[in-house]
Amino acid sequence: MNLHYKNNTEKNVSIEKVRNFFWNVLDINIYAATVPDRMHHLDLGLFHYQLSFTKALILEQCGKSFIDKMNNHNNLYQDSNRPNFIKNNKITEIYLKWNKMYLLSRKKNYEESDITRLQESINEWAKLFIELFEEYSPSKLQFPKLHSWVFHICSSIREFGAINGYTTETYESLHKDYIKKPYKLTNKKEIEKQIMKIIRRKTIIIESSSKEIPKIPIALKYSKKLYEFVYKMLKFISKQE
Repeated sequence: MNLHYKNNTEKNVSIEKVRNFFWNVLDINIYAATVPDRMHHLDLGLFHYQLSFTKALILEQCGKSFIDKMNNHNNLYQDSNRPNFIKNNKITEIYLKWNKMYLLSRKKNYEESDITRLQESINEWAKLFIELFEEYSPSKLQFPKLHSWVFHICSSIREFGAINGYTTETYESLHKDYIKKPYKLTNKKEIEKQIMKIIRRKTIIIESSSKEIPKIPIALKYSKKLYEFVYKMLKFISKQE
């Protein structure tokens, strides 16, 4: 990164022309000292950009009327032979490459061959992403998340293991359920006390509900249709035995 900064080639690695404070600190790798997080890198980051840039591309090439067709048709718009026109197959291709990359990033265990495949899929996706969308980005895609994902994620996996082992997805979900949702139910006065009361009430309801559920299902607990289905299945199993 320092070399690209000095040579004015920072755009080639998706970083901005800003000196990094950590270059002054010896024996520290900021990418090894922080946690790469797939949810923020991809789900809430790069995929959001990809959708926004796709919409901007279609809006520029085809007009506003075609935006509503994005989720309803295989061919989003009519192809044209105009210079620099991005055809349908290119848009489809980048989402296919995204899916391949995303699925590989969710593996629970990695062999070296898996990491190599992931890096190759990241490079393929990033190359097309830059080709299609660079002109739609005010910063020309100088995104820290893009840089980190392309150049550092596989090194992190080699050193620390699968991303699933240190992602913040679980804690973000808990934050939504126990902070954000209860917060919306408050009147914004003495917020902490209200949130605690809401969580305590929710916990009591869950605990009391779980006590009412019997360990062995009782026929009367089912609706008529469900009961008939279960009965027929048991009858069928008995005949087979």
